[in-house]
Amino acid sequence: MIKTIMSMRESNIISKTRPERTPIVSQEPRLPIKAPISAKGRIEIWLIKLDQIAPTACLRAILSPEERNRADKFLRPIDRSRFIFSRVAIKKILISYLDNPRPIDQDFSYGPWGKPYWDNLSFNFSHCQNLALLAVGGDSDPVGIDVENINSRDIDLSGVSVFFHPKEQILLRGFTAHERRKAFFRLWVRKEAVMKADGRGLSLGLERTLVSPFKEDNWGEIEEINGSVTKRWFTPTFAFGDFVAAAAMEKPRPLTFKNFDRELIEF
Repeated sequence: MIKTIMSMRESNIISKTRPERTPIVSQEPRLPIKAPISAKGRIEIWLIKLDQIAPTACLRAILSPEERNRADKFLRPIDRSRFIFSRVAIKKILISYLDNPRPIDQDFSYGPWGKPYWDNLSFNFSHCQNLALLAVGGDSDPVGIDVENINSRDIDLSGVSVFFHPKEQILLRGFTAHERRKAFFRLWVRKEAVMKADGRGLSLGLERTLVSPFKEDNWGEIEEINGSVTKRWFTPTFAFGDFVAAAAMEKPRPLTFKNFDRELIEF
């Protein structure tokens, strides 16, 4: 996502809106499921490892037509396989929360700025390289999540930082060179998670989303065009090896971490 921002900057075509897409609905096939599970009162974070992914030929067949079209646009086979596997895994997990399961090849609905929806579930997902994360809430309150690899070498931190809120730029300059990279990514994933939870995504504007690069400060806020602050967000941050991630929610909730078992995808 950070590299996407840089390419947008170079071409000067940062879009403020995304057209709403019409969901595609079909009836078969279905994957076997278990009894519905509940995340009531907490946020469940699912870790989906993409380094030992299953064969994707049969998985591709159970994606929606739109998802198959997106998969075919990936140039590298590994990226295509990761997209297919992660999308099937995400839907498999979401189905387990539903009282009345829906076909797995039914596409997500999308809001006007591209946020995905599926039934009445509160969820959001993100992926980076060989790791995908899915956040599922136990009620209707919005949730956002983002993950990045802190050791990515092809990211111009100073080039991206110019898009940040002026207060964030000042805070980042106060870190030592050694600590600045960690602070940058901590700030970035919190910012992304807040924008995704809000639903407006990048159209909101990086400079209007104010979060903290400090580990102990987990609150973020959005400044509207008129200068008012409409809502504050709780942004807990966590790490998995080289990856740093953050969730965003309207109020503090316990986090439960779960590993997705690839054997749950049956062929």
